[in-house]
Amino acid sequence: MRCFVAVELPDSLRTEILAFQSELHMLMPRLRLIPAENLHLTLVFLGNLEANRVSQVQSLTAQIEISRFEIAPAGLSAFPTLSRPHVIWIGLQGQVQQLTALFQQLASKFSTLGLTLEDRDYIPHITIAKLDRVKRIEPIPPVPPWSFSPFPVERIHLFESIPPRPYRKLASSCSTPSP
Repeated sequence: MRCFVAVELPDSLRTEILAFQSELHMLMPRLRLIPAENLHLTLVFLGNLEANRVSQVQSLTAQIEISRFEIAPAGLSAFPTLSRPHVIWIGLQGQVQQLTALFQQLASKFSTLGLTLEDRDYIPHITIAKLDRVKRIEPIPPVPPWSFSPFPVERIHLFESIPPRPYRKLASSCSTPSP
């Protein structure tokens, strides 16, 4: 099973992102937009896992406790670069250090299961569109400023990805009351 751990976005934010995607798509018609039901904030990509590993990751994910914090989407960027985009994403602001700490906690816990994560820096973002590699010749044009609503992070979820279907939630963490 192809799995990842992520923060689910509120429906109101998905609506805001869809409006932004529509504007961006008018500027770059060759974009493949991420469908609303698949918009999320990835914490850890686990890749293909065997069934016994999925069960272990489900159990571990359900044990994670999160104290509520707030972040807000802000700024547009791309992997590998804005001038040669393949993955187009919205960055985050606010209590982003909490996301990084959560990523580090998950990486540590998953390593106890013998899982190896991607060897690259964690850059919190929401993927909104992709360009096929052969179409990756146009840089992202200037985009008018866009404002998104902040949202709370209270839980994380383990998802299964079976393209092109919507992601399937396999487990959810606990939330703890804010201090």
